[in-house]
Amino acid sequence: MPKKISKTTKTKFETVDVDDLVHDPANVRLHDERNLDAIMASLARFGQQKPIVVGEDNVVLAGNGTLAAAKQLKWSKLDVMRTSLTGSDAIAYAIADNRTAELATWDKDGLAQILASLQNDTDVDHLVTGYTDDEIKRLINSVVGEEADAAEFKQEYLVLVNCVNEQQQGEVFDMCKKQNYEAKLLS
Repeated sequence: MPKKISKTTKTKFETVDVDDLVHDPANVRLHDERNLDAIMASLARFGQQKPIVVGEDNVVLAGNGTLAAAKQLKWSKLDVMRTSLTGSDAIAYAIADNRTAELATWDKDGLAQILASLQNDTDVDHLVTGYTDDEIKRLINSVVGEEADAAEFKQEYLVLVNCVNEQQQGEVFDMCKKQNYEAKLLS
């Protein structure tokens, strides 16, 4: 069990000029071109949906990638959560912010269903999720149990049907089987 916070940490929400923010010189999280492109696509489509975290000195503790993307987009302002964390607490928080996200896992079945539905949604570019079309195909194929060799994609047409309950799922499955369609159940 983690130690309890031994001191009160104060935070304050603000909007700050991008030019006043400083990338953390001790930041060890690297943002390659693909990562920055994905962050920029998200910012361009959705705007800034969560603040970056900065210290009293405007050094970014969490959100260095967002800052880099905002600069490339030529944004003038960003929302920040200003924290009173300093020293080793600030450093440990910056690492924890990135590491705790890495420790999470995906529900592959659910992710495949959501990404497949976004591919068919004309209101949003599904690539704004950060997944490429090939990655989505591999994910869907791995969920439905097919070989997902990146070098050899055969032309396939898949349909995912969201059912309201297990009984409806069984009826749709039986209907597909009667029509000699290859069908697999996902839950």
